[in-house]
Amino acid sequence: MSDWRDPWQWQAYRRMRRATIMGTVLLTFALASFLPAGWILMMPSDPTLRPELHQLAAWIILGLCGLAALLGLSWSSRARDAFEVEVNGRLNALREQAMIHSLDLDIEIADTYPPMLLSRRFRKIGFAGPDCLILPMDPVEVSAAPAGTAGDGPPFPHVVLRFPGAEPDRVRVAPGEISTSWLQAEVLAEKLHDYLDPRITWDRDDGPGIDMAAFIDSMRPK
Repeated sequence: MSDWRDPWQWQAYRRMRRATIMGTVLLTFALASFLPAGWILMMPSDPTLRPELHQLAAWIILGLCGLAALLGLSWSSRARDAFEVEVNGRLNALREQAMIHSLDLDIEIADTYPPMLLSRRFRKIGFAGPDCLILPMDPVEVSAAPAGTAGDGPPFPHVVLRFPGAEPDRVRVAPGEISTSWLQAEVLAEKLHDYLDPRITWDRDDGPGIDMAAFIDSMRPK
């Protein structure tokens, strides 16, 4: 039985996700509070919100809106930066583990969580989560999946890679560490399905190739 830890339950990931959600809540509160306060201050002749009674409160709320917006942006930014440092550390650890086994994980699939590295020559696939994981590409089954429940994968659409006979036998990957759409998951599944096709010969110069630049570009937010 593998002791590989689920990257979706990784404390660093969950901490980043909580901070990002709280930052979004603060920004939403700032926007919702700004609208009535701003109307009172910008339209004092409109009696709808009784500006003669609420002008002082409007100034206070306006100040709180600015503070909440700055706090939300700072909170989210610091959480993402800290998480990126953690992920980069795991990527380095994955590369070191591959080197120990004389594997060259020379391709990084951009903008996925957990980060993925591939080996052209050895047809291996590595995942950089709380623990490093290297599995054979062949065989592998790729499919899009809906949001997971009760700890079963991420709480939004993602891609499931199944490795029959391996341990663990499946890994869940998403095109980004925060919320993603079903369309994004389908695009990632289609690209990975083509990219991991066992009929592709990587060790021949005249073999079929993959336009890696186009693949990476297709996964960037539009």
